[in-house]
Amino acid sequence: RDCLLSRGLGDVYKRQERYATEVRAERNARLSDTDDYIKMQDMTVKKSAKASREALTDEERADVLAYREALRDLPTVAGFPYVEYPTIPACIAYECGQKTDARAMQAQMNRRG
Repeated sequence: RDCLLSRGLGDVYKRQERYATEVRAERNARLSDTDDYIKMQDMTVKKSAKASREALTDEERADVLAYREALRDLPTVAGFPYVEYPTIPACIAYECGQKTDARAMQAQMNRRG
């Protein structure tokens, strides 16, 4: 009986570790999605589907930096890996949202086989 209980807990732990790996991978992808907004001072962004590209303001760049910090800190949040991702700043939400949506669709297709 103890062996069955241990095996059951081991399975739960493995599932949790697998999910934590998935969450970290998505966190890393979201950090990568925002790299250019920080590295390139003249980087422009499309803030909505019909908008023209425009440069980030200093305030928007600060929002992106804060978002990146929250992503880096995600594994230290209580309850990890069962936590919510930080909210993408409005200034990059359109572009980054498209990337996260594409990854989610790809993951769903991969699960179906």
